[in-house]
Amino acid sequence: MAWSKLTEGEIVSRLTALIYDAALDPSRWQKLVDALPQAIPGLHPVLYLADTKTTDMDLLLMSENWIDEFVPEYMSYYDKLNPWTPGLATKAPVGDFIDGRQLISSNDLKKTEFYTDFLSNFEGLDSASGTVIHRSHESFAVLGIHSTDKMLENSGEAIARLQKLITPHLIQAFEISRRLGHGAMLATSLEYTLEAQSCASIVIDGQLQVYYANRAARALFDAKILTLDAHACIAIGSGYSESEMLRRALTAALGEASGFSQNHLVRISGPDLAHPLVAQVMPLAGSRAKGALPKVGDEKQALVIISDPSSEHQNMQPVLTMAFDLTVSEANLAAALANGLSLSDYARAAKIQVGTARSQLKTIFSKTDTHRQAELVALIIRICNPFKLPK
Repeated sequence: MAWSKLTEGEIVSRLTALIYDAALDPSRWQKLVDALPQAIPGLHPVLYLADTKTTDMDLLLMSENWIDEFVPEYMSYYDKLNPWTPGLATKAPVGDFIDGRQLISSNDLKKTEFYTDFLSNFEGLDSASGTVIHRSHESFAVLGIHSTDKMLENSGEAIARLQKLITPHLIQAFEISRRLGHGAMLATSLEYTLEAQSCASIVIDGQLQVYYANRAARALFDAKILTLDAHACIAIGSGYSESEMLRRALTAALGEASGFSQNHLVRISGPDLAHPLVAQVMPLAGSRAKGALPKVGDEKQALVIISDPSSEHQNMQPVLTMAFDLTVSEANLAAALANGLSLSDYARAAKIQVGTARSQLKTIFSKTDTHRQAELVALIIRICNPFKLPK
């Protein structure tokens, strides 16, 4: 059914459905922006995310009513002159409908460079209203409705009513989308996960700067094995060449479009290290759809996992216990064999009889469905080796 034949309740219902679709899939915010002019013809809606302190826009979604020349001109210069955004950034309460004339009068607007040299060239648009749907110390988001003074006189109440009816849903959907994207819940869960790892784990942002480092990684920084260069980018303390290799690996990982598509390995040496460490660099997550909202944090991040290959099996016991239902003693024996110890060497170190160790090994064979020691060791390495590369 055409939008013109819908009741107000049906229009709000359709828009609300689009809003919650966008909450689950941020790329669908554009569909909401495109739908608003169908609800009230003649509207020129925008949805944008901007920096709270500078009001610089990180993202701008516009309906098809806007002509193509608007965006490049606006983003290259006139966004800095927009007389509405400073008030929306700091003064307008989240959720309140704001008539642009509350921020600047129509007469004062028409005296600004923003209006005379820019806005007046676009279909006579000379008024705006908006609602702040999100604000934090870092960013704020606004649904803005541009129109003409004449349209505001005729349809101002309908525009204000529509915005007020959908605003609570916009606020809730934005928060859902933020949390499902790069919001606090995801960051917290990632932090807990990485903090529990024995390997040093570091999240690097798009500027090659450290976004997060777990306890093991912080120890490497404390020992000067890892450092930060003059630009606060991650570096390797042992010299330029290894740092350059790490930078190239990070740049490649950040440029990959999706998932753990490739592993990049980098050697880390140093005078205080008995053996070189190995850094595995990979994309942490794929790039989100272009124009997706909200943009919270960097779109691209890389994960660096650093391990000591000479002792990579020392923490295998929990993995083997979980994977094969081994007892702690059985898992310790299996890990020792994978580390190259003989059965008698392990028995002596564990202060048990060799016969006891042989009995445990038979049980391990049964639980792991292996028949020889070499087969068991190969299985353990496949499961526990963090640097197994994809074929």
